[in-house]
Amino acid sequence: MDGFSLLVLIFIVALLLIILVLILLLFAKRQDISMVISPIQDMTQEIGSLQADLRGLQERVVARQQLDQQNADALRRLEAIIAGTQTKGLAGENIIDLVFSQLPADWQARNFRVGNKVVEFALRLPNKLVLPIDSKWPATYLLEQFVS
Repeated sequence: MDGFSLLVLIFIVALLLIILVLILLLFAKRQDISMVISPIQDMTQEIGSLQADLRGLQERVVARQQLDQQNADALRRLEAIIAGTQTKGLAGENIIDLVFSQLPADWQARNFRVGNKVVEFALRLPNKLVLPIDSKWPATYLLEQFVS
């Protein structure tokens, strides 16, 4: 239930309480009125508490949306650094170089030739195959899907 629906529900409950009080006032004796008013006052306080809780929840939702937007903006900036031109490709090389430095040397291959091209990095697999790794960031559409 979204915030607006909850506000409408609280408003309807408050209206029903008012109608109930009016009906009771019309049909009740004066001495019975005090017994009816006390629970209604309690319900009114409860509604006020619910409204305050709802305002707090709405503030948290807005804060979360702002944080999500900031994260999406940061991700787009990171993608702009990693993807694109050759100078931006150097950032990708630095990232892969950092990851490769954590691997054993016999797992690594540098400047590996694939056909008539050279790939900066390759991973030596246990089955004697070599997996070339390109340092560019080719899947920018995946980043956009992740953000949305």
